[in-house]
Amino acid sequence: MSYLTSYKETSSKKYTLKAFKEPTNAFLDGGKGTPRTKKNVSYGAKVVDFKQLSKNVSSAKSTILESSAAMISAGIGALYWWTVVGLIGATGTAGLAAYQIYSASNSAKADMKEAYNLLK
Repeated sequence: MSYLTSYKETSSKKYTLKAFKEPTNAFLDGGKGTPRTKKNVSYGAKVVDFKQLSKNVSSAKSTILESSAAMISAGIGALYWWTVVGLIGATGTAGLAAYQIYSASNSAKADMKEAYNLLK
């Protein structure tokens, strides 16, 4: 589970859901602004959807961390967003890792926004 979107079962079939609207940066290093929180949400479609979105964001963060390590091991000394974008389409480990970071970042941002909007 990600700290950018999170859920916790507080009692039998009741949940607290929390989500930031967007991350502070493309590497998902933190949430921007104040998170939206909903307490005592009964288990149902909203909780199921939120939990899946939260898992997606967490998975994307893991992909970004793994791909960042791959880029560094491929000899990329400094990892900035412009480095990632510049390497998309390049061959080899660095190019593949850049694409994975870019894709995971964009997917996570969309899932964060959707999770945030579920809490209206």
